[in-house]
Amino acid sequence: MLDLNKLMRAGAESAEETLAFDLSQEDFGGHAVPQPVTLHYKAVPEGGAVRLELQVDADIEAPCTRCLETAQQPVHIETSYQIWPQELREDFPQLPIVKGGLLDLRELAYGELVIEAPGAILCKEDCAGLCQSYGKPAAGCDCPAETEGDPRWQALRDLLKESDDKT
Repeated sequence: MLDLNKLMRAGAESAEETLAFDLSQEDFGGHAVPQPVTLHYKAVPEGGAVRLELQVDADIEAPCTRCLETAQQPVHIETSYQIWPQELREDFPQLPIVKGGLLDLRELAYGELVIEAPGAILCKEDCAGLCQSYGKPAAGCDCPAETEGDPRWQALRDLLKESDDKT
């Protein structure tokens, strides 16, 4: 917890710290964060307010969008906030500020990750996806390379073959 009241007092000095949080049990809507999340903040008193500079680093884990194998992607977030004294008294502040003017940094890191988590994660850039015949990851599927495919597309395959034969 970061005491914002202390930072808003006259003559207050800046505060800076790096923290680690375990968010592995939190809900990320299909994603997971199995390793600790690192949050680095710098809070600077500035004209009666506090400027909060924030960096959040985490590894997001989710099924690959193409092949459904487990994939991991690093996420780096940099953002800043200007926090004014009246925000400490609001019933529903923008940031997770609890009574007494304390900012819940763990909850702030969680909120940033929920917003910034990538919608699609790939196990590797050139992932081949799923085998159309067996529904297994194509990279590990042992089906024949040439398959008949869907018979409804046969007329198109014939046209493409004719086109290739002419060139």
